[in-house]
Amino acid sequence: MRILVIDDTQKHLDSALQTLGEHEVVTCSTYDEAENLVDIYSKEKWDAVLCDLLMPAGSRAQGGPGTKFVGQEMPVGWALALMAVRSNVRFIAVVTDMNHHHHPASAMLDHTNDHIFKVDESRVLMTNSTGRVGIKGTERCCVWCCDEGTKRREDMSSDVCTYCYGESPLYREYGKDWGNILEKLTSSSNNKKGNPIL
Repeated sequence: MRILVIDDTQKHLDSALQTLGEHEVVTCSTYDEAENLVDIYSKEKWDAVLCDLLMPAGSRAQGGPGTKFVGQEMPVGWALALMAVRSNVRFIAVVTDMNHHHHPASAMLDHTNDHIFKVDESRVLMTNSTGRVGIKGTERCCVWCCDEGTKRREDMSSDVCTYCYGESPLYREYGKDWGNILEKLTSSSNNKKGNPIL
């Protein structure tokens, strides 16, 4: 699949390349660039567009008083998703990993997290519920068990490490699990046979 991933945070773009490695992935980090790539008149054609919910507002079409909003973080993911629908992209997701207690735009997604919307011919997911993956190359040793997975007690017995839960190594950087998002879009409980929708 040809997949466009739009996010203004580098670790999330890194995780896209890592979790979607079997596909042709293009990443971009600004609203203006994303708008050019998703617009109905763009020469680019995508099978999937996966984008962040909150990104800095772009400068396109802004003048006079509107320039004060350029660069401010706003929920632009909605607009990019609708542009992708208009451009006949089959699979579209708007994803944030921001805690719903920290921003109202994230809280608005609480009731849509696992629902796939059918908009024209597109399948659309809008969610604040995404897993995270450790970014390869940022591994670090667990400070409690030094990657042994267990923590020794004074009586010389050992328990599963309560810091890494035996899952060491830990990572310095974690990104969105875009592979899981794509899987949710392409296979659905609404599909009676349970087969991927490709």
